[in-house]
Amino acid sequence: MTDTYNPWAGLASYEDPKTAKQKLKFCGRDDDSYDLARLIMGNVFVTLYGKSGIGKTSLLNAGVFPELRQEQYSPDSLRLGIRDEEHPQSYQAMIIEAAERIATKTNTINVIAEQKDPKATDYLWNYFARHRFYDKNDEPTTPVFVFDQFEEVFRGHRDEAEILLKQLDYLNDKDHALDRCEIDGQTYRYEQNYRFVVSIREDDLYLLEDSIDNCYLPALKRCRYRLRSLTEDGARDAILIPGKGLFNDDDKQTIADAIISKSRNEDGSISTNIVSLLCSRIYVDFKKSGENHISPLLVDNFLKGNPFEKFYNEATRGFSDREKSYIEDNFVDSNGRRNSIPESNFLKNVPNGTALLESDRRIIQLTSTSSDGKNNRVELIHDSFCEPLSKQKEKREKRKRLYQLALVSLIAILSLSAIVYVWSINQRMRTNESRVLAEKASALVDQGDSYLARLLALEALPPNRPYTTEAEIALRKASNQNSAILRGHTKWVFSATFSPDGRYIVSASHDNTIRIWDAKTGQQVGSPLVGHQFGVNSANFSPDGRYIVSASWDGTVRLWDAKTGQQVGNPSVGHTKCVHSAAFSPDGRYIVSASEDSTVRIWDAKTVQQVGSPLVGHTNIVRSAAFSPDGRYIVSASEDSTIRIWDAKTGQQVGSPLVGHTKRVNSAAFSPDGRYIVSGSLDGTVRIWDAKTGQQVGSPLVGQKLNIESTTFSPDGRYIVSAAADKTVRIWDAKTGQQVGNPLEGHTGFVYSASFSPDGKYIVSASSDSTVRIWDAKTGQQVGNPLVGHTDDVYSASFSPDGRYIVSASCDKTVRIWDAKTGQQVGNPLDGHTDDVSSASFSPDGKYIVSASGDNTVRIWDAKTGQQVDSLLGHTYSVRSASFSPDGRYIVSASEDKTVRIWDAKTGQQVGNPLEGHTESVTSASFSPDGKYIVSASYDKTVRIWDAKTGQQVGNPLVGHTFFVLSASFSPDGRYIVSASWDKTVKIWDFPSLQELIDSTTERFKNRPLTPEERKKYYLD
Repeated sequence: MTDTYNPWAGLASYEDPKTAKQKLKFCGRDDDSYDLARLIMGNVFVTLYGKSGIGKTSLLNAGVFPELRQEQYSPDSLRLGIRDEEHPQSYQAMIIEAAERIATKTNTINVIAEQKDPKATDYLWNYFARHRFYDKNDEPTTPVFVFDQFEEVFRGHRDEAEILLKQLDYLNDKDHALDRCEIDGQTYRYEQNYRFVVSIREDDLYLLEDSIDNCYLPALKRCRYRLRSLTEDGARDAILIPGKGLFNDDDKQTIADAIISKSRNEDGSISTNIVSLLCSRIYVDFKKSGENHISPLLVDNFLKGNPFEKFYNEATRGFSDREKSYIEDNFVDSNGRRNSIPESNFLKNVPNGTALLESDRRIIQLTSTSSDGKNNRVELIHDSFCEPLSKQKEKREKRKRLYQLALVSLIAILSLSAIVYVWSINQRMRTNESRVLAEKASALVDQGDSYLARLLALEALPPNRPYTTEAEIALRKASNQNSAILRGHTKWVFSATFSPDGRYIVSASHDNTIRIWDAKTGQQVGSPLVGHQFGVNSANFSPDGRYIVSASWDGTVRLWDAKTGQQVGNPSVGHTKCVHSAAFSPDGRYIVSASEDSTVRIWDAKTVQQVGSPLVGHTNIVRSAAFSPDGRYIVSASEDSTIRIWDAKTGQQVGSPLVGHTKRVNSAAFSPDGRYIVSGSLDGTVRIWDAKTGQQVGSPLVGQKLNIESTTFSPDGRYIVSAAADKTVRIWDAKTGQQVGNPLEGHTGFVYSASFSPDGKYIVSASSDSTVRIWDAKTGQQVGNPLVGHTDDVYSASFSPDGRYIVSASCDKTVRIWDAKTGQQVGNPLDGHTDDVSSASFSPDGKYIVSASGDNTVRIWDAKTGQQVDSLLGHTYSVRSASFSPDGRYIVSASEDKTVRIWDAKTGQQVGNPLEGHTESVTSASFSPDGKYIVSASYDKTVRIWDAKTGQQVGNPLVGHTFFVLSASFSPDGRYIVSASWDKTVKIWDFPSLQELIDSTTERFKNRPLTPEERKKYYLD
C-alpha cells in the first residue's frame, strides 16, 4: 500500500531530517516554522496546539528543529505519555536523560547544593542551574525539550503531570535567577539555558488548562501558538514541490486544485492530513499505472468517494463482519472521537488485527506501552478515520433501529394538562401589610427559618398584595439562604429528595447508607438504612411516601419501608454494573432504573421483579432515568451525549435521540406539564428541549474565534459590542443573538475592551497593539487615525459621560485622556500607579476618573487637572476593575484577591465588609443602572450578583461558562446581564425578574404551604 520512495509521508509524521532515513521535503509551513522557532527562542515555555492530524509533530520535526539548530539550539522530542508502566521512569528523569542525550558534553557547576527530591518545585531548576551544555564543536548550546502529544500524560497520571507543570512554572520565572557569583575564580551567572515546548491536541487543551488552574500557574498560559490549517498557497507548495517532475507543467495547477478542493473541511479550511494522504495514495496508483506523469484523469478517478473510507476498506479487506464491527464499536467513542483500548483485547477480538499495526495497512498505532507487553493500548492513527468508522457503525445501527421501529407505531407525545395552583388570597390587602410581612420574613431569615420566610415573602408580593421594595428584597434574601445542613453521612452524598408531603428528606451516600431526615428540623429520623454493599447513588420516595427505592454501585435496586427502615423483599437482579438512579412511576406501581451497563430497566414496585426486556439503545453509561408526569414515558440521560425518550409500556424508543450536548449528559427530566425536558451535561451547559419535537430551545452567542475579553450593551439596550483576542470587535443584536454587520477589523493585537459612546453612535476599543481606536457604530468603519501614545498593551478605553473625551488604561502604568473628536492626547499622562493599570473610567458627572491597578490600589484622579485625589487601599492583590455607581457616590472594585469591595468616593473609606464568594480572581465588577445591585465576573467561571446596600449575594451564581469569565455588566434597563468568557462565548442572562423569582419559589414550595396555625399567627386569614 506504500512505496519506499514515495515523496509524500501520507499519514505518517515527517521526521527530523537530521535522523530521518528518507529525506522528504517538508513544504507549505515556512511561515509557521519561522514564527514558532522565534517564539521558542524568545520564551522558556511555549504551548503549541491545534486539531488532531493538522501536522504539529511534522512541523516540529521537519520545520522547527532545523530552524533552531541554525541558531545554536539543540531540540529533542519526548513522548512522556509512553513509558514502562511496571517500572516507570519519572517525567523529571526522562527530561534529564534527554538533556544528557542532546548535549555532546555537559559541565556540572556546584553553584548550589543538589536538590534530590524529584517532586520538589525547584528540582528541574536546580539541575539546569548546575549544568552547562555544549555541542560537538564544544560551543554552548540550549536544549529544547518538545513534549509531543502531551495529552497522553493526563491518562491516569494527572498528579505527576501537575508536579511537572509546577517545576516548569518555576523554571519560567526569572525571579529565581542567581546573582553573579564566583566559582573557582570564575564569574558565573545563571541563565535560562533551556526551552520547553508542549504540543497538545486542541480538543484536549482543557486538560492542560485545568491543571494549570488547579496549581495556580497563570504564567504558563502566556505564550501559545495555535497551528491553523494549511493556506491554499501552503497546500499548493506541499503538493507541487515534493512532486516536482511528476506532473506536466500544463496539468500541475489543475491537479493541485482538485486535491485542495477534496481536502477542504466543511468550514472551508484545508485538512493537512488529507492533502498528505491523497498525494501519497495518488503516487501509489501512479506507480502501478506505468504512466510517465501523474495525469488529471488518474487523480480524478482516485478522488471519487472518501479516501479515508477507501483506505479503511482496503486495510480491512478479508476481515470478518464481526472483526469490523469490533473495530468500529471500540476505536471511536460516543462523541465520534478516537478511543484507545487494550492491545490484548483488540487482538483477541480481531485475530487479523496485527496487519493493521504494520506499515502497508497501518491504521492502528500504539498509544502506550509496558515492559511485559500485556498492557499496551492502541488507537487509530488519526481522527480522520473516525468518520468512516462512525458511518459504518451508524449504518448497522440504522438497520437495527428500522427493524425495531417497524414493530411499533410512533406515539405522538401529548401535551399534559398544566398543574394549576390557585392562591385564594384577598387581593385588597394594603401596601403596609406587605411591608409588615416583609419585615417578618427578613427577621425569620436572620433566625435561620428561610423556609417560612420565603412563604411569607410570597404572601407579601403580587398577586397577593401590592408590590413593595421591602418584599422583593426579603424574597431575594430568603432565597439566598440555606435553612439547615444535614450532618451524618461519612462520605459523599449523591442524592437528596423530599417526600411527597415535604415533611421528610431521603439521602443516598457513598458510605453505603440511606438516611431519612426531618425536613423542618434537619434531624435524622431513625437509624440509617443499611444493606447495600457499595455506595448508594440515589434514593427516592414512592408517590404515597410509604416506600423508598435506592440504586447502588453494587448493581442492585432495593426497596425499603420508609417508616420502619426495613428492606422489603430481595434486591433486584438484572443490571450487570453500577446502577446510577432509580425512581418510582407517578402511580407508584413501577420503578425505573439507569445503569452503567448502558440499559434502562423497569421493575414491579411490589415484587422488585423486572418487567419486560431492558430498554436498549444508549451506547454508553446511562446516568439517569425518570417517568413523565402521566407515567406514559421515560426520559434517560447518558454518557453517549444523548437524551432518549421511551414508551414506558412497550419499552420502545420514541423518536430520535435528543442530540446537542458535546459531552456526557448527567441528568434529564420532564417539566411538570410534560411539555419540556431539561438536561444537564459535563459540557458545562443546561439545555431545554421541546418534548414533542425533540428540538433544543435557545442557544449561546457564538462567533468570535478566540477568547472574548469584554462585552457591553449599547445605551438603548438593543445591541451588544464584544472585543476578543482574535483582534476583532463585533456587534450583536441583543434580542436575536445574531451578529450585526462585519467584524470591526484594524487592530493588530488582542482587543481587550470595547464600549459605546453615550449617544450610541461610536465605539471605542483598546488593544494589545498599544493603540485606542474609534469606530462608526453604524458602518463599522474606523474614524480617524489610531490614538497613539501608550507604550504597552492598552487594557481599557471608555468615553466620558458627554462623549467629548476618552480615558484609557495601559500596561505602561499610566492613564491617558484623549479628545474624542481630534484623537489628540489631553495633558500629560496620569502617572502614579507602580504596576499595570487594568481599567479606568469617568465618574457620572465627568469630573473624576477612577483607575484600578496591579499595584493593589484603586486611585481617583481629577479629570481636568490630572492630579491624583485619593488612593484606596485594602485589596491584597492586583485590582482588575473599578467603576463609579450611577450617582457617583460610590466606587466598586474587583480584585485577584477574590473579593469585590465598595468605597465611599468622597472619603475613600471602604464601605462595609468585602463581598466574598468567588473562589478565584474577580475580573470585573459594576453597578446596575439603579445602583441597587452589583454584578461581578471571575476566573471561577461564574457571574455573581450582590445587594449593593447589604453586600449579600443575591441568588445563586450564574453558571454556564466553561472557562474564565472576563467581564459582566447590566444592560441600560437593568433587565439583562451580558458576560464574556475565554470559552469564546458571549452569554446574555435574564436577571431574575421578580415574577420569575415568585414563580420558582412557588414551584419549590408547592408541597409545603402555610399551615392554618402559621396563617393565624401572621394574621393572614
